[in-house]
Amino acid sequence: RYPPTFHGGGEISVKLLAESLKKSDIYVDLLSFDGNTGEKVNGIQVTRKLLSPKSGTLKKLKMMFYIKKISKKYDLIHAYNIFFYEYLGLLSKFFGVKVIGTLNNLPDISLGETKNPFKMFKRKIFNNARLSLMKNLNCLICLSETLKQEYIKKGFNDEKLIVIPNMLDTKFLNSKKIAKESKIINILFIGLLYKTKGVDVLIRAVNESYKKHKNIILRIIGDGPESESLKALCNELDLGDITDFKKNVDYGSIVSAYDKADIFVHPGRWNEPFGRTILEAMARRLPILVSDIGAPPDIVEEKELIF
Repeated sequence: RYPPTFHGGGEISVKLLAESLKKSDIYVDLLSFDGNTGEKVNGIQVTRKLLSPKSGTLKKLKMMFYIKKISKKYDLIHAYNIFFYEYLGLLSKFFGVKVIGTLNNLPDISLGETKNPFKMFKRKIFNNARLSLMKNLNCLICLSETLKQEYIKKGFNDEKLIVIPNMLDTKFLNSKKIAKESKIINILFIGLLYKTKGVDVLIRAVNESYKKHKNIILRIIGDGPESESLKALCNELDLGDITDFKKNVDYGSIVSAYDKADIFVHPGRWNEPFGRTILEAMARRLPILVSDIGAPPDIVEEKELIF
């Protein structure tokens, strides 16, 4: 996807990268798998074609040969969609197309969850084949050292893996934190509402704090499959009056959400590859608390801020 279509931090990262390259007088075109149109976005030609991780093999092969055809116009292809990397690996290996890819997810992300052992067996076979083809890309960019080590465990060549963290949109930079007169403590979470994000852990922690300190407000910005269950948990713990859920905040207005907060919490319970919202909150001079899983502890560093 590419803005104005958003799903998570990946679209923001691609936008920042493309626009930074353009400002450096590097010619950039963009192929986005989210439509059937062509348009200019901030001076960058964006071609949109429909493709998803659930698309069939034939459709993905057609896309691969389309990319092979247009690749003659470019010196390099930079990919940012891990669910298509095996096909780009084929292009690199058999047709000599120069491709680098940004790894913004774990190597076993395609396994998902299932209690059916036969389905998991099939998924593991497919995932191993996918990873094997991915190794043919010319270079792979990892968002963190933590993520790099995960791919090394899967047999990826250390020399092909380089660590380049996510870029930060400069609009988040703040030279001075604005002092607040209110005694209310605003706790903020921003992100997709998946079980792996650990928002339920945050809600339960707020519940324990609220028993002793009544001056707390929890703001949860984001949407996802856990949305309704998280609201139900808040009601069950009698936190409905102090919890504010917002499905989405326009990216252009997100700075205001950080500035209204007193603490930003990243309660992830999975091996998070990076954590863009952590960077953004830090840039707004907002105190941070992060779980001790994945890359977030490497970003924050101070042990007192890790739980």
